[in-house]
Amino acid sequence: AGANGLFKQVRNDFYSARVKTDEVAGLAELKDEATLNVPALPLELFRRVEAFFVAIFEKFKSEAVVLLVCNPALREWRVVIPRQSVRGLRVTYDFGTLPPTPEGFELFGTIHSHADISAFHSGTDDRDEIHFDGLHITVGNIDKPSRSYACRWMLAGRAFTTSLADVVKSEPLPPADAEWLA
Repeated sequence: AGANGLFKQVRNDFYSARVKTDEVAGLAELKDEATLNVPALPLELFRRVEAFFVAIFEKFKSEAVVLLVCNPALREWRVVIPRQSVRGLRVTYDFGTLPPTPEGFELFGTIHSHADISAFHSGTDDRDEIHFDGLHITVGNIDKPSRSYACRWMLAGRAFTTSLADVVKSEPLPPADAEWLA
């Protein structure tokens, strides 16, 4: 194995060769897989992020971004708001000027809005996230009460698509109102 891929090396009485290969005979086929050691995002924190996006959209008619930081030992998430420039369907921020992360927390993802269009992972998102391991959520249709969501984990340069229900902790329903049931 080398930085540029797998190679098969053959040495016999006739020749010696090293050739690039995509498979190794005799080994089982493997598939991409990942195991996460972090909890789901708290619903209350996610709703606060949505409220931030709505406020930015109402003021600037633009996208916005928040950075997710996690402390796996405490099983806790927090949000860091970078200084950002917003304009329409564009948001930019500088990793070199990020506010400090809380003690014991590490940067592990983003949530950004797509303003008044639906949520999807755009080509820009793909380029921004390919080397940014963590959870990446896009929130679309900020101008509507019913929003759209696109979620994925980027881990070791691979995208693992998931759903919002798998990454944001759901809250249990309250008991049914006894008066209503009567």
